[in-house]
Amino acid sequence: MKYFCVISHTHWDREWYLPFEGFRLKLVDLVDHLLEILEDYPDFIFHMDAQTVVLEDYLQIRPEKKAILKKYISSGNIVIGPWYLQNDFYLTSGESTIRNLLEGIKLQKEYNGKANTAYAPDQFGNISQMPQIMKNFGLKGFIFGRGNEKYEKNEKGEWRRCKDPLEFIWKGPDGSTCTAFHLRYWYNNAQRFSEDINKNLLQLNYFIDMYREFEVTPYILLMNGVDHLEPQGNLLPILDDINKNLQSGEKLKDYPNLNKDMVIKQYNMDQYVSDALKFIEENEVKLPVIEGQLRSGSEFSILAGTFSTCTDIKRENVLAQNMLECKLEPIYSIMENNMKGSYSNDHFRYMWKSLIKNHPHDSICTCSHDGVIQHMRGNYNNLSYMTSQMLERGMKSIANHIDTKGRENPDNFIITLVNTTEKPVDDIVKIEIFISDNTKIENFELFDGEGNKVDYQIIEKFKGVYNSTSPVNLPGIIDGTSYIVYIDVKNVNAMAAKGIIVKASPTYSPINVVNVKTDKPEIDNGLVKIDYSRGKVNFKFYNTNKTIKNAVEIEDEGEIGDSYVNIPSKDAAIKCNLFKSKAEVIENNEFYKKLKINYELKLPAYYDYANDKRSDETIISPCELIFTLKKGSDVIDMEYNIDNKSKDHRLRFIFNTEINTGDVSYSDIPFDILRHTDAEHFYATRSKSLPSTSFALLQN
Repeated sequence: MKYFCVISHTHWDREWYLPFEGFRLKLVDLVDHLLEILEDYPDFIFHMDAQTVVLEDYLQIRPEKKAILKKYISSGNIVIGPWYLQNDFYLTSGESTIRNLLEGIKLQKEYNGKANTAYAPDQFGNISQMPQIMKNFGLKGFIFGRGNEKYEKNEKGEWRRCKDPLEFIWKGPDGSTCTAFHLRYWYNNAQRFSEDINKNLLQLNYFIDMYREFEVTPYILLMNGVDHLEPQGNLLPILDDINKNLQSGEKLKDYPNLNKDMVIKQYNMDQYVSDALKFIEENEVKLPVIEGQLRSGSEFSILAGTFSTCTDIKRENVLAQNMLECKLEPIYSIMENNMKGSYSNDHFRYMWKSLIKNHPHDSICTCSHDGVIQHMRGNYNNLSYMTSQMLERGMKSIANHIDTKGRENPDNFIITLVNTTEKPVDDIVKIEIFISDNTKIENFELFDGEGNKVDYQIIEKFKGVYNSTSPVNLPGIIDGTSYIVYIDVKNVNAMAAKGIIVKASPTYSPINVVNVKTDKPEIDNGLVKIDYSRGKVNFKFYNTNKTIKNAVEIEDEGEIGDSYVNIPSKDAAIKCNLFKSKAEVIENNEFYKKLKINYELKLPAYYDYANDKRSDETIISPCELIFTLKKGSDVIDMEYNIDNKSKDHRLRFIFNTEINTGDVSYSDIPFDILRHTDAEHFYATRSKSLPSTSFALLQN
């Protein structure tokens, strides 16, 4: 027997070529229509793109439909989950993907949903540790659309797509495996069935030819749907008609690939995966094994240009993830360990869901309608305010409970430092100490938890106000003096807090930070020297006696692609370092040394499509680089600010490391570190981009 397995579905982008609310209106129409179909055809099955967030989005408009949705989800007519939503796997952190599944499965259980197939139809590549993630969540099969598109040269030297397997064993770096099913002909290969039986038989006949060279099992997956497509209401009668014609054999003489040993029926994904795996096991089919990430394909398949579109959105996302993962979660976990009841799962669930709602692949990839980007900025702003308030609450709670000598005196203040990393930390901290005028304190001293004096230096002192709020009174304003100070803090233990007492001291005279004046555009902390000369930034590392000339270059090139794919124009790239510039040392003390360079980047104003070149008209885009060296550190921090006034271009920083590694580099992705070579790129890639979560590495 051969089975045509029809999966009725929609691929639901919450926002894409319309902003979220535009698509929500379409979603309400879709679900309303689906409920009508289910009244007429109680056996109809429809997949909501393996997502659960669609339930929340729909029920905000139709709250009275919750019971009927739960009924159909419980019966398996509507299939949801296990994802909360279809996130991009590279532009979001590994923790975000885990929270996505946790939330999706939680909501799935609330509605008695049962789907356990990891369906990822449109992600622009798939991270290597997905098999381990699936294993730990009890998911059985991975059905995916992008990332397994390889090419090789034939005997004539021509590039041709390889005959990649549709089914294979996918192996993660830890050794975990899963069975993967590739949608080589996409998730709309059976987008709609006709009421004309001849067209349907012709289509099935064609499918046999399409899949013949890839066949491993007798199950052919037919995806009946596509992006935002509503369910096909007349599907079941059409499938019945096709089956009658297959069984009768009357029309099959015109369709040589079809015979009576074939059946077409509506499936759900779990059933398809289960039947396919059963056949593979019973027939001892040996599937090929593919290891590592699934991210091969042409530019228009893996869409790597999305790594760098709307970099401000990417930045906001990293800040939000880091706030939750590296600050709030550790802080509240530390508190929960010592003060039971401190960690509020409700608060954190709300914050994570707020963040994840910006993670769908067409959202975080910023390849969408401008209204989507505006919506995301608003979401990040709202989340940023809440997380900052949660941080302040957590820090105040720790401050109120920390055991520090001297805190028993009500006239003293306490500075609280929390180390949320896995190692003890020594660091220079910059803090603001606000002293109310009511205290009459003129000078103060700092002491650690054992009563030892802690030196500090004042950077700035000014009159200011503190906004005071209270749960039992109206907001107020407290007048006082702000002191911006540097403190050289030693040994803050891993995952721990440290208190520093602020004590009035009429006789103590604090040291003011002294910024040494220099006319030379160079900074030096004894470990690294950075100097600027004739448009070039040079680094010298004293521990290796190595000097790198022209260490950082600014390069600008014309860009004629779109928000998915970078396509450089044929114009020569512009090296920007020789444009008009000015350098000055803006901080030079024992703690910090900072060198600022201002460039006037004179760039073509736009791309002249009529003449197929960058415009003759130019415009100035100011660019500022700030290099920072910290006391005792050989790490160079670089900050950049650009007032971009030019269009149709891409500006990049090139770091000349003078490290010869051939074409080998390394970078991290969620839960893995990858070794890259030039061979992994599609042969015709015009702009080679690789993912990295937090670092890129060259080593020799």
